[in-house]
Amino acid sequence: MKKFLKRFSTRSTLWSLWSVWVITVCAVQLWRLNHLAYTGFDLAIYTQVFWNLTHGNGFFSSIQDHTYLSDHLEPILLMFWPLMKVWFSPLWLLWGQTLILASSIFPLYRLTRRVLPERQALILPILFLLHTTLWNTATIEFHALALATPLLLWVGVLLVEGKAKWWQWTLLLAALALVREEMGLVVIGFGVLAALKKRGWRWWLPAILVGALWTGVSQWIQSWFVDAYRYTYYFPWFDNLQQGQYSDGFFSALGFLFRLDVLRMVLEAILAVGLVWLLAAEWLIPAIPVIASFALLDAGVSNAMIEGYHATVPFTLFWAALPFGLQRTQKLLKRVLRSGPPIPYGFLLGMVAPAMLSTWLFLWWQYPAGTSEYQPEDIQVLLDRVDEEDGVVASAAFLPLLANRTNLQASWYIFRGEDEFLTAPYTLSAETRWLLFDTNEFLDLRTQRDEFWLEHEQFLELLRTQFTPVASIGSVVLFEHIDQQALHRSTFTSLMHYASGTPEAIPEELILANADRPEALVLLGPHTTVVGNHLFVDLYVSKPARWKKLETDFITPVIRIQNGDQHITVPLGYGLITPDTVQAGDRMQMDITLPERMLRAGRSNLELKITGELIQLKGLSYGRHQSIIHRTSWVETFLDTTLPIE
Repeated sequence: MKKFLKRFSTRSTLWSLWSVWVITVCAVQLWRLNHLAYTGFDLAIYTQVFWNLTHGNGFFSSIQDHTYLSDHLEPILLMFWPLMKVWFSPLWLLWGQTLILASSIFPLYRLTRRVLPERQALILPILFLLHTTLWNTATIEFHALALATPLLLWVGVLLVEGKAKWWQWTLLLAALALVREEMGLVVIGFGVLAALKKRGWRWWLPAILVGALWTGVSQWIQSWFVDAYRYTYYFPWFDNLQQGQYSDGFFSALGFLFRLDVLRMVLEAILAVGLVWLLAAEWLIPAIPVIASFALLDAGVSNAMIEGYHATVPFTLFWAALPFGLQRTQKLLKRVLRSGPPIPYGFLLGMVAPAMLSTWLFLWWQYPAGTSEYQPEDIQVLLDRVDEEDGVVASAAFLPLLANRTNLQASWYIFRGEDEFLTAPYTLSAETRWLLFDTNEFLDLRTQRDEFWLEHEQFLELLRTQFTPVASIGSVVLFEHIDQQALHRSTFTSLMHYASGTPEAIPEELILANADRPEALVLLGPHTTVVGNHLFVDLYVSKPARWKKLETDFITPVIRIQNGDQHITVPLGYGLITPDTVQAGDRMQMDITLPERMLRAGRSNLELKITGELIQLKGLSYGRHQSIIHRTSWVETFLDTTLPIE
C-alpha cells in the first residue's frame, strides 16, 4: 500500500506540473495571438498551408509564393490535419505544440530516475518546465521541429533501459525521423551512440538504416520542388563549393566558426543547463549535425537558445545527459576526495543552479514580447470587413488571423519586391482586394536596408494608384483595391498621414496664435476636431531649417495621442522622409479612428493631449531579427485641451 501511495504521489505530481504549465502557456498563447504578437511569419505560414491542404490546394503557401515542401518536409504535421478540418484555427498548432512539449517531463523523469531517488528525480522535470528556452519555444512561434522534444527523450529512455523490442525501437526512430528532413542525421547519431554504449546490432543497425533511408528519401522528394538555393541562402560558403572554389569555401566556412555570435551561442548552451552534462557529452553525438549547421549558418545563429526551436535537438539532449553527468560528477569527486560519503545530488544541483538561473534571466530579458497598443476588439472591427474569399496583403502581425484564405500575401515581401530567398520577384496578386497595414511596420521595413529606397517609392505609388483607405484604428489602416479610373486622390490624401504636394502658405492667424512658440517645428492647424470616434488632425511644418540641421539620413515625425491613461502612437508618414525634402508649409492631415477604449462613455468632451516627436535614424546596422534603432531628438506638445465631440 505504501509503495502504491508513493507511486501515485509521484505520478500525480508529474501530471500536476504538466497541467499547470499547459494551462499557463495556452493562456499566454491566446493572449499573444489576440494582441498581434506573432510577427515571425511561421505561425501564419503553417496555418495557411493547412487551410490550402484542407481545401484541396496541396501544401502551397501564398505568403511565400511557393509550396511549403520546398522549405521543409515535415510529415509529423499531418496529425493536425483532422483537427483543422473540424475547427480551423492557429490555436490547434499552438496548443498542440504545448501539449507535446509538456509531455517531455515523463521520459525525462524516467531518465532521471535511473540516477536519482524517486523524490529528487522530480527536480529536473521542474527545472525543465521552468527553463526559458522551453518557454520561448512554446510561446514565440510554432515550429514542427519543437515536436521532436519528447521523442528525443523517449529514444534516450529506450536506449538506457534496453528492454524494448527491436520493432518498438525502430518505430520510435521512424517517428523521430518524420519530424523533419534533417532528423535522419540525428537518428543515425543515435545509432552511433547505441554502438558506443555497446548495444547489440539490433539497436545500432536499425537506427543507421532508418536515418539513412529517410535522409535519402526526403532529399529526393524535396529535389522535385527546390534546387540548391536554400542552402546557398543560409550557407553562403556552400556556393563557393558548388562553383569548385574549394579553398575559398573552406576558409569562408572556417571564418563562420569563430564569429562572436557562435561563441555566444556555445556559452549560452553550456551554462543554460549547467556544466555537469559535459561528463556525459556522448549524448550530444546525435546533435552534432545540428550544432554544426548552427555554427556555419549565415544568420540567426545567436538566437538559437533565445527563440528555442532552433535549439530543440541539442537543448533536449543536454537534459538527457544531465542526470548521467550528475552521476559521473559524484563518482569523480569521490575519487578526488577519497574519503567520506558521496556528495548528495541536491548539493551538486545547487552548485550549477546559479549559472543556469543567470543564463535563464539573460535569455528571458531578450524575449520578444511583441506587445500591441490595440485591444482585440479594436482590430476585430477591421478584420470583420474582410471575407474569407477575398485576397489580402497584410502586415506580419495580422497574417495568422487572416490565414483562413487561399490568397494571402505579406506586405514585407511586397515592399521588398523579392521572395524569402531573394531568388524570384514577389508581386501583388491580381486577386488582392484588401491591404491591412500598420504604418509602424512600414517604418521598420524602410530601415531594413538603404537599397530598399526604390522599393519604398514603388510601394507608395502602389498605394496611391491602386488602393483607397476605408477604415483605420490608430496607425493601422485598411485599404481596399479600386479601379484605376475610379480613383479619387482627394479621398486618399484626406487620410494620408503625410500629405505630399505643393507646400501651402501657413495661415497668418495660426502664426499669431503661436507667437509664444517661435521655435516650434510644427503648428496645429485650425481644422483639428473630433467627430464621434474620428480625430481629424491638421498640422503645418513651420521650421524646416531646424530639421535640415539634423545629422541623419532619414527622419519621421510621430504623434502620441493621449486621453487619460489611454494612448496610441501614429507616425506621420507611410515611410521616412529626408531632411532635405521638408519645406515650410508642408501639411500633414490625418483622419484617425480612435479605439473605443480612448473614448469616455457618456461624455460630450474628449480630454486630449497630442504630443509630437521626431524619430532620427542614422548609421543603421539592422539584422534580420533586430528592432528598429532610433532616438527621439525633439518632443513638442501641440495640444493639451478638451475638444468637444460633435
